[in-house]
Amino acid sequence: MASVAYVSVLGTLAVASILALVGKYVYLLYFHPLSKYPGPKLAAVSELWYALSWTSGRYSSVIYDVHAKYGDRVRIGPNRLSLVTPQAFRDIYGFPSKTKKLFVKSDFYEDGTGNPSIGWATDPVYHAKLRRIFTPSFSRKSLREYEPVIHKYTDMFISQIGKLGHPSGQGINIATALNWVTFDIIGELAFGESFNAVADGRPHFWIQTVVEGTYFQLLWSLRSKLSAINLILPFIVPKDAAAKRAKFAAYTEQKISRRIKLQNSDHPRDFFDDVILSGELTEEQVKAQAGVIIIAGSETLATTLATAIYHLVKYPECRETLTKEIRSSFMSPSEITAEAAAQLPYLTGVIKETLRIFSTVPFGLPRISPGEVVDGEYIPKGVEVSSATWQLGHDPRYWKEPWSFKPERWIGEGLGDNTGVYYPFGYGPRNCIGEAVAWMELRIILGKMIFSYDWEWVNTELDWLKQAKLHLIWDKPVLLVKFHPRNDLVT
Repeated sequence: MASVAYVSVLGTLAVASILALVGKYVYLLYFHPLSKYPGPKLAAVSELWYALSWTSGRYSSVIYDVHAKYGDRVRIGPNRLSLVTPQAFRDIYGFPSKTKKLFVKSDFYEDGTGNPSIGWATDPVYHAKLRRIFTPSFSRKSLREYEPVIHKYTDMFISQIGKLGHPSGQGINIATALNWVTFDIIGELAFGESFNAVADGRPHFWIQTVVEGTYFQLLWSLRSKLSAINLILPFIVPKDAAAKRAKFAAYTEQKISRRIKLQNSDHPRDFFDDVILSGELTEEQVKAQAGVIIIAGSETLATTLATAIYHLVKYPECRETLTKEIRSSFMSPSEITAEAAAQLPYLTGVIKETLRIFSTVPFGLPRISPGEVVDGEYIPKGVEVSSATWQLGHDPRYWKEPWSFKPERWIGEGLGDNTGVYYPFGYGPRNCIGEAVAWMELRIILGKMIFSYDWEWVNTELDWLKQAKLHLIWDKPVLLVKFHPRNDLVT
């Protein structure tokens, strides 16, 4: 009898659990405040859809597809909305005012360290403090002091790709090689010393751990939302990923510790001068900024440059136009300064078009609604919202031939596109603090590469947009290019 009673109790509990689960799903599907929004049914009742979308490496494409199917407002989680109109983007990420509350960052940014970086801090007061402390490091005066560093490593890089990507060879994977120069530049600008990647002609181990390290960061966020993610971790994360992440963190600690010790010595100005001198941050808080500075100041630039090169080799008419502009404007590489390069409309158009067609941050950065109107519709307090630049950059309502690479759309009257809808460096109080440095680097590196060599694309079967994988940052495919010395260049 006891065993029968035991089985009966278990049966009752099982039925109750099933009914509770069914009740939860019915509520989420039909009675939840977000039940009026269309979207995948699995996304409405579970975080599994969101986790699977992210771990696929195709998140930006997945979100693009659901918006194409369901419209501008899509439910992508039990308590999560994606809204992809220009006004929604401005409402979510814009500055607060007397009549509008701030949308703060969600727990997507929690990294478990307790010392967030300027890019991941969720507390708006702490972020504003970090922003204020870092701002002098990105002033116009500071930029002038940084420019010689950019030229130093760019010139070394130009020499190296000529050797390693010589016409009689197999070509150089320029997608990887660009990380050498951007890492060396950010190494000196952040830590007072480079990684010697350009000089060695190969990636520093720190570069190689970046993609896996950021993927680990993504999984940390997903684990907090869906414990079941632990079941698939062995299948999607390399066995040595945790060890590499630890090595990355240890090396970051070592680099910033050495930089702090440099503070009282005579060294060129860098990003951390004002941060350390302010005395407003503890040593641990200073160290917490290092990782994001390295990644944001190098990986995103390398991705943009690689994407630009891919499109320039794919569309030779664009490359010819850019070549003509640069080579007719300068007699030697030394003349390609940041100020002079900024005057070239087609070079600027190429970079803007690259940022549009292949955003380095293509996904919607999650924010929490404080109970505010977004593009004319009230979003309840506590709902996670986002708006993706990938959608805004490819929406045919705003762009003619949105999947075509057309730098001329940014010049003069262009093609009649609504170019004001796109924000590649963000918007509002959390926009990219390093935008001006990025522009300086992009113009100088791309300008000098075009000036110095004629390019030959080797792996012409490559489809960049299909083969790149997104793991918070882009895992880029191989892009093989040969660099032919200019026959017309008089030295």
